[in-house]
Order: sequence, then structure tokens, then C-alpha cells
Amino acid sequence: MIAVLFTVTAVNAQVLFSENFDDGNASSRWEQAELGTSNAADFAFDYVNAGLNIPAAPGGGGLGLKLEVNTSSGEASQLFEYPIGQTFTGSYTLSFDVWTDYEDGGSGTTEYITFGVDHTDEVLPSSNGMDFSFTCDWGSGHDIWCYSEGVGMGTDTTLGYYTGTDGDGNVSQNGNGTALYESAFDNGTPGWQWIHIDVSVDTDSVAWFVNDIMFAKFKRPAYDGNITLGLMDLWSSIGTANFTIYDNVVVKSGAVSVKDIKANTATKLYPIPATDVLNVVVAQRSDFELINTIGQVVRSRTVEGRTTINVSDLSPGMYIARIKSANGQTEIHKVLVK
Repeated sequence: MIAVLFTVTAVNAQVLFSENFDDGNASSRWEQAELGTSNAADFAFDYVNAGLNIPAAPGGGGLGLKLEVNTSSGEASQLFEYPIGQTFTGSYTLSFDVWTDYEDGGSGTTEYITFGVDHTDEVLPSSNGMDFSFTCDWGSGHDIWCYSEGVGMGTDTTLGYYTGTDGDGNVSQNGNGTALYESAFDNGTPGWQWIHIDVSVDTDSVAWFVNDIMFAKFKRPAYDGNITLGLMDLWSSIGTANFTIYDNVVVKSGAVSVKDIKANTATKLYPIPATDVLNVVVAQRSDFELINTIGQVVRSRTVEGRTTINVSDLSPGMYIARIKSANGQTEIHKVLVK
């Protein structure tokens, strides 16, 4: 699968709506729709001081919106929040930071971070708008879902998409081992870290970006509407330690400028700085070299998907990673080893 890494900026943008939850009164500005009987929403969750080792969000942090679903009832559940009285028209961009914790039971989680645009009502099940969902651990058979007007999207050959399709035509994908999805996150999976989301709504399309990597793009429904933030569990299994936190929600007007900065690759190197190991994620089989400051190649191997490179015996300092794909394209990355 070929990925494209983008920078996403709103051109001539005006802030239409913002919510950072820090005044403790955000619950009065949002309304809720849900399915299931054991869901919970906390609009003033102090995640920094909750003793959960959660740092402040990249956009600033303290209080956030914490959502939990199916905590005890053993039923498929959904919980969605809508800002009261909002309708966004024309071109706009929804942006936010999101964190998720989950139980690492080895069998995969079934909770899906879910968010959307262009909703004309605040009810569930929803039959309008465009929604995107993904799991936090890549442990499900289908980790990514895209919905238009309440149903899974099929192939759109006009706009294309960056996820796969299952046998029913639903846009979905198992993220485990897929370079496109792994490359968006510091540890190869979305959980236990802050992620930045952008949903770009243009006149005829809606595109979803995760940490500046485009995950999906589809034809826009023919109406304007509200945004939504949510969490859902599509199965009856109960995960008592699973929750999601939203913070720094912003809607800006104007078209989105998408600048292609790394075509035909989903390369990512982490962690930086590296101490014991360096993880290299590539979209296609490539030759990897790590070069020190005097030009010596200290590591050389073939990499494919996600590959772990041992750097524990290297001297601290700056190195150059040179990655050459099978089609002859070469990338250069700086790597700090501590």
C-alpha cells in the first residue's frame, strides 16, 4: 500500500468554534446521544492530575472530555457529543487532540474512537453526516471504518481512498502490520499517546488526517451540519479500563491547503532520540543505512513494514539514516542516538 504524508493548514482561516474544556462548564455547551446503558461522559476530566501518566495534550492541556462506553452492561454501545446550536457551512476543518487508554488483554479491543462532520441531527443511530472510526490497538479484524450517512462507504474511484474494503463494500482495514497506519503513531499503534486529528471538509469531499497522514477521502454529503465527537463499542465484550479523552477542539473556516511533502512513502523512524532500538517503518521493501558523522556506515540492512534496528552499542550523537526504496527513491533522515 502506498501512502502520502501531508502537511495540513487552513488558508485564510477564521475560528468558527473552539472548546478546550478548561473552564469546567463544557457540559452546558454540548448535547448527547447514546445507545447502551453503561456509558459515561466527563466534560471536566483532569487527566493531567488523574495519576494515569497522561501528559498535557500538544495543543495545551489540563481538563478534557473523557468518554467511556459499555463499562458493565455487556451490550453494543455508542456515545456521541455535539456542540449545541452549531451548523458549519461551506469549507471548514475540524481539528482536535485525542488520547485513548485500553486493557491489553491480548485479544484486541472493540472500542472505536469515532468523530464526524455534517450531522443534521443529534440522535442515534445516525443516518446522516460523514464519520470516521478507529481502534486504539490494531487488534480487531477491522480497525478502521468510514461511514457516510450511516452506512459503510464503498469504493469511490473518483476521489479514491486510503483504506481497504471488506467483502460487504464497507471501508475498513486491519491496521496491524500495515505501514500506512503504523507510520502515523510513535509506537506503531494509536493507544496511550496523544494523536492529532484533522477532518477537512471541502465543497465536494471530506478527508481525514491522522498526525498529517491522510487515512481516507470521500465524496461529501450534499448538506451542511454539525460536528460530533464520540466513542463506540460494536460488540458486547466489556473493557472496564478503556476510555478516550478529547481536547483542544477547533473548527476553522476556509479551504485546506494540502502540501505533499513526502510522496509515495509512509516512512517513519522512532523513537527520536533513540536509546536502545530504532524502529523503521516503510511502505515498501527498502535498503537502510545508518551513517555516522565521519561517513561510516554503522548499520546496513533490508527493511520492510516495521523493522527494529539495535542501536544500543552506538556512541551517542547525530547520525544520518539513508533509505532507498526498490523504485530508486532515496530519503534522508536525521537520527539522534543517546
